[in-house]
Amino acid sequence: MVVRVSVNGKRFILLSSPMLYLLVKIGVVPDKDVLLPPFTGKAVKSLLMKANPGLQVVFEPSAQTYSPKPIKVTPFTPDDKVYMWVKLGSNKVMKAKAGETLYFYIGFKEHIAHLVFQALEKLIDGVELFNAEWRLTEFTEVIKAEIPSESPLIDLTKAQTVTVELKTPAKLIDPYKKTPYGRFLPVAGFLFAYNIGDIVSSNKKREKEYWHLINVANAVLQETHSALETVERVFYIYRGKPLPGLFGYIKYRINQDILTPEANILLSNTILHAQIMGIGSGRATGFGHVKIKIT
Repeated sequence: MVVRVSVNGKRFILLSSPMLYLLVKIGVVPDKDVLLPPFTGKAVKSLLMKANPGLQVVFEPSAQTYSPKPIKVTPFTPDDKVYMWVKLGSNKVMKAKAGETLYFYIGFKEHIAHLVFQALEKLIDGVELFNAEWRLTEFTEVIKAEIPSESPLIDLTKAQTVTVELKTPAKLIDPYKKTPYGRFLPVAGFLFAYNIGDIVSSNKKREKEYWHLINVANAVLQETHSALETVERVFYIYRGKPLPGLFGYIKYRINQDILTPEANILLSNTILHAQIMGIGSGRATGFGHVKIKIT
């Protein structure tokens, strides 16, 4: 199957072969109390690599052959309300208590699924990290979907709004030029730039066809007037440094007047991709996890 969208009257191929994406929820239990780093996604990444060293080529910049990384991790508390990162100025200490479950999401693509499941299989027997033994106690498949699809699980044609809640700080990429500075305005094209880029042909990134798709997202998903009040800049501690990101939530109104069938395919796939893989950069360390509500 070939999924296409229209670009200036031409046919532009998104992907010639859709890929399977998975989002799973994991529960692990340490046998001792453990102090965790301020950005706890680093601990989850370390745990998975310790369970399966083959994941180092996915996670580690020095070894990785994947760009962007085909995996995201996000630790959170049992009630699924508190996500484990520390805001600059907070005295909060991250810890895992002996015998209590630490939960995290893993989103990943099918071509590294064997590496992820090998790590989880090892965790059943137990893995030593931070002077404690960690064991897998829970596994739940949350989302399993082929992306892109001509009939995605999401359909925007009968919806009015899309609300994106940033559960961990988001580092938005610049879709026009590769830069370490990123973007900080919550327009839809910036918010979903990584996701759109991940489902277009790799040789089209940061070229005019890709920029057109960024503009389609900006045109169809219109940020509401409250966006600058509901999303804020936050500083978090990462590797001992205070760094900026976006946090809060953004509501977009769907402009049905310009939501063509091709635009619906593009944006429905994009939103589904974001639910599984997160948004922006740093997702493999816990950044950019989102909850998306369509009404």
